[in-house]
Amino acid sequence: MSSPQLNDVSFEISHHRGPDFLTDIRIKAIHTTSTDTVATLRAFKILRQFCKGSFLEAMDCITGELHQFSVKLFDKYGLYQGAGLGYRILEQLVESTYVQMADTLMCWPAPSRVSDPTEWVKIQKRQINFFRQFGFRRVGRTDFFAYSPDPTHPSHSIPISGDAENLSEAFDSSAETGLSKQDMARKYPLHTIIMNSTGGQWVINTIRAHYLADESSIHVANAQGFTPIHIALKKANVDAVRTLLDLGVMDDLQKSQNAEGVTPLEGLTEAMQSNRDFAETLLGQWDSGYSADELTCEFLIKRALGMPTMPNDLQEYIAQRKWGCTCGSCAGGWLSKRMQFRLLCQAGMYEDMMEGEKSQFLQGKPHSDPMSLCDNASSYLPPHLHASVFKMFYIGFQSVFRAIIIALKNPDYLFGKDLISALSAGQRGVNFYFGKGGKIEYALDAITDAALEQSLLGSGDFEDTWDEEDDFKNLPMCDADLEFGLVRRMMGLNPAMRWGPY
Repeated sequence: MSSPQLNDVSFEISHHRGPDFLTDIRIKAIHTTSTDTVATLRAFKILRQFCKGSFLEAMDCITGELHQFSVKLFDKYGLYQGAGLGYRILEQLVESTYVQMADTLMCWPAPSRVSDPTEWVKIQKRQINFFRQFGFRRVGRTDFFAYSPDPTHPSHSIPISGDAENLSEAFDSSAETGLSKQDMARKYPLHTIIMNSTGGQWVINTIRAHYLADESSIHVANAQGFTPIHIALKKANVDAVRTLLDLGVMDDLQKSQNAEGVTPLEGLTEAMQSNRDFAETLLGQWDSGYSADELTCEFLIKRALGMPTMPNDLQEYIAQRKWGCTCGSCAGGWLSKRMQFRLLCQAGMYEDMMEGEKSQFLQGKPHSDPMSLCDNASSYLPPHLHASVFKMFYIGFQSVFRAIIIALKNPDYLFGKDLISALSAGQRGVNFYFGKGGKIEYALDAITDAALEQSLLGSGDFEDTWDEEDDFKNLPMCDADLEFGLVRRMMGLNPAMRWGPY
């Protein structure tokens, strides 16, 4: 069949709904005479606000490409490429109701089913040129490209010739692809030693020996532009980092002329984040925190650069930073002041609402339908407990919330189940609540889940209410402010278990 003309093609658009955050959009280009499908496009519309802080995990569950933050575009019939069909079918997506003015289309030009490396590069360059012709521009120096339907978006003022190139293109290491490990070790001895070891006296002695033989050896950049201190930090090789700092690599700490465009400290930060993302995405939870070696390296480099380290003692720094605290004020290194405040507000709201629902109980009888109570908290009690929700059970449940409020109000307390258990001991109804199978976790589940729903990861109602209030805005900001998953795990809410609302 000869290549179709654009006037010979009609388009069909459909969509398939998956999870709340995802719409799978399909477009077919159909030859009007033969009714053959001559091209297809598949795109995913992703509503990040519905991922609730689990964006990486959610994407990984769909496809590998989505895990790399991309929109997957494929053409079944390469025979028709270059006839204007690719441009037209992409235009159909942009003009459809699935793409709004405020949306951003992302793509990752990467040929599929091409095994020859030379051919792969050739096709990728053609794909990149195609997307640029349409109006896509590179996101920073990454492999990804973005397009805004908004004609006033600044990206539309960037000419194709002015679009950024991928940093890796300026550092061609293809000449070293065929080198053996022995050849690479001879060419970059310090890089190889640091990369393939975890430290020890042998590494220290070897680095010093190379330095004594040639002082410039500790500053040599490999084909990708990385110096030994870059490698030492990426590997969190503490002994190598200490030795290189002692020998003098201050100038190298400022260098970012490499395939990733990062300074040594930025490279360490990216490696730490990558390890965390891997654990949270593929293993389901980040249960070990940042390693002592990673944080020791971070501490040493920050001190060398004259940057603040929060606690000035290394062991205190490791304890404070282990779970990602960046403000220096997180209780236990994981509960930030802003998270503490929003949980306190939610606990107080539940406690107040429950007070007004006590009148809904009949003496000596369980509530006929606890899910109908207007407190929202009762929906976090599992169904097998509903027959036990007497008024005294309910009062005990409320007492647990009251204990949580006391714990959150006191910054000197180490928040957790043991503390809440101690604070609730002797309170009215608590023994009845626990005796019937009630748990502290049900209250913690209710508080954290509702706080998540009202945060910027959900509706944003909490920020709308509190952002301009001194009680909230004067609290220190921290990377841990929206780490609900971490907070829930630290409170004993196993992510592998089924939690409410039921």
